[in-house]
Amino acid sequence: MFPLQSRLSFKASLSRIASSGLLLFLLFAVVLECSCLMSVVLAAANRGKINILQQSKMIKNNNKAPSVIVGKEAGFIVPPLESYGAAPYPEYAHHHLVWINGEKQSQQGIINLVNSYLANGIPVGSVDLEAGWSTGINNFVPNHKFPNLYQLVKQLHKMNVKVFCWATPLVNTDSPNYKDGYNRGYYLNGGREIEWWKGRGSFIDYSNPDAVNWWHNQLDNVLILNKTDGEGIDGWKTDGTDPYLYELLPYIYGKKGKISESDYSSMYYNDYLSYSQKVRGLDNALLVSRATDSFLGAAFFKFAPRDVVFNGWVGNKYANYFGLKETVKNMFHSSWDNYVGFTTEIAGYSGMRADDKVLYIRWFQLAAFTSAMHNGGYDLHEPWLFNDANVTALYRKFTQAHMEIVPYLYTTGISAYASKTSMISPLNSHTILDPSIWTFYLGTDMLVNPIFDFPGEVNVFFPFGTWVDYFDHDMSFGGGVVPMFNITFNYTLTLTDFPAYYRAGSILPLNITTNHVNVFGNAKRNAGYLTLAIHYPIVDQVQEKVIYSHGIKVTYLRKTIDNTMIIEISAPNGFRGEHADRNLKYLLDIRGLLPSHFEGYTVSQYSMDADKFVEMSKHKLSNDFNNSKESSFHHNENPSFYTLRKPNGKRLKLKQQHLWIKVHDVSKGVRILIK
Repeated sequence: MFPLQSRLSFKASLSRIASSGLLLFLLFAVVLECSCLMSVVLAAANRGKINILQQSKMIKNNNKAPSVIVGKEAGFIVPPLESYGAAPYPEYAHHHLVWINGEKQSQQGIINLVNSYLANGIPVGSVDLEAGWSTGINNFVPNHKFPNLYQLVKQLHKMNVKVFCWATPLVNTDSPNYKDGYNRGYYLNGGREIEWWKGRGSFIDYSNPDAVNWWHNQLDNVLILNKTDGEGIDGWKTDGTDPYLYELLPYIYGKKGKISESDYSSMYYNDYLSYSQKVRGLDNALLVSRATDSFLGAAFFKFAPRDVVFNGWVGNKYANYFGLKETVKNMFHSSWDNYVGFTTEIAGYSGMRADDKVLYIRWFQLAAFTSAMHNGGYDLHEPWLFNDANVTALYRKFTQAHMEIVPYLYTTGISAYASKTSMISPLNSHTILDPSIWTFYLGTDMLVNPIFDFPGEVNVFFPFGTWVDYFDHDMSFGGGVVPMFNITFNYTLTLTDFPAYYRAGSILPLNITTNHVNVFGNAKRNAGYLTLAIHYPIVDQVQEKVIYSHGIKVTYLRKTIDNTMIIEISAPNGFRGEHADRNLKYLLDIRGLLPSHFEGYTVSQYSMDADKFVEMSKHKLSNDFNNSKESSFHHNENPSFYTLRKPNGKRLKLKQQHLWIKVHDVSKGVRILIK
């Protein structure tokens, strides 16, 4: 039987979908779902097992001390990784994207919006100029709302904020460029017009090289705003007009003959991306595109092709708990369709009210632990509009938490693209119904669970291993004791809490720049370091992680026989050399160890010049450590206790002594010995 909550959601789904004529289809699906309920649970359990087993397989034949020290003649302590080529997309795909609805947007309004976020300590990575920014639909000429788009883009770029413009492949009949395209025969089906949500227009014919050149010349109006300094927008929000192609049936044709709907969609999105990359550069151009969306959370439709969705969203939903749940279902289906990176639009596209602040908070908390954060649309979206300082403070905290995990997200996204998987992995197996398990992996080492209930009650499904609360590192949860079985914990969270966790023993790359989250590293005073968090290290088994965002591999071995831990970090080798050329430095944040001596830890770094391990400087005071500009370490003076909640209900109090290590000389690789 389904749990009560799932049954109620399921019945609600039936009542909603019955009106759309899909009742018989879903009743058939119920039979299938019920008949394989056990396989659903086991598949979810196995999904938790897969990542661990893959990791174990990688190190199965390397369960020994890390690699033998490389001789001086090699020039490295730990050699760099082999080159992996160019990253498939720019890092800002994982940043905070904001916009104003098309009716209210303006040049000054965009600047005011960004400045308001920044004044509240909330970072902004990019903005989107919504539909209505141009004098005609898809003629790419800025209108009176943006009297000097060049100055706007230049000003935003100085603030390190990227700029997208809304676009589709349709040219409206009242757009100034429509007649020219029609006379030249540059539209599908001889210029046949279709009705869509922005008016009446025709699709550009991507199978016609002349039409594509004509189109690109118009894109240049904003991709190259100034030929002298090269300023231009960075990419496009390519909206989902794909279903309107079906209005051209019985068949779609262009200059080169018939075109399938899927082929045309691929042409549409790929042309916007590839041409923008040609003009703006591979490390800068990006699309914001729709992944998998649905009708009433039941009929699912794939929009953009997988290989362009690095900063996707899953549809415009209304701001209520049903809309929030529907958007999570769309995220799950986007994952099952192997899209790389996507998120939910915070507060839906419209409908958020001032008295919906709990829903608003739960929505942005979820978005913080997805691939990106998107916030804009109609009605209330900015946190300060709720006239509650606590809402703004929480939005700031969770946006900063999101920005902290960007190195982890970028690493995860690059890996997902290469392996043809998704950045998120639902623990529930594929279903068109409401999942019985809402918990999902973010990458391989983080676990997230949305909150749909007003009181904040949540059932978190913990897979195999031990999982640590992201915001309270003294609280951990024991999942299934063997890979086939998983454990559900039920508890109630306050508005300041959210169910996000990381795997004990994992290696988390983080970028700590503020004190607003203050749970990793040593907060703002050590901004500029790549924080590598290793909490509660696995014993007697080599663990490793390739951190693609910085082109390094981190390996550690914690040995029980002599209570030591060795950490190796390869010499940097960034995808485009960007990190290798910087003064890269690391802050190791290590929890879960106890020193062998009452005086505390001894930490040594291998020196090529001395050809041996050399003890690092130890700072007894945290202020001295924070102010240090050289390799050194600091640990808490006394041990502390952390809680492990066991599957049998017991709570264990375990002792550990927190340790921080700064590493500055990293160009030849790093080898650290902790005793």
